[in-house]
Amino acid sequence: MIAFLDDAQTHRNLAELSPGEHCRVVGISEGGGIRHRLLEMGLTRGAAVQMIRVAPLGDPIELQVRGYRLSVRKAEAATVMVEMTTHRHSISS
Repeated sequence: MIAFLDDAQTHRNLAELSPGEHCRVVGISEGGGIRHRLLEMGLTRGAAVQMIRVAPLGDPIELQVRGYRLSVRKAEAATVMVEMTTHRHSISS
């Protein structure tokens, strides 16, 4: 049961991150066009992501993924499930 609670604390969606946090993509919950578009932009399972900043009005958010900066709307980011990482990792892979 402790492992289950630990997983619940480390898995979130991409829209819940704060600037400076690092994570890895676990999956995308939305089907169809949004999922396909996010995958094409590099948000594939295992991709390392860093939250860079949030726009002044809260939407969109800027991410560092696979060596480039990506801006996505919060509604789209909320469909991307991530696993939080406790250490910095290479975000260019």
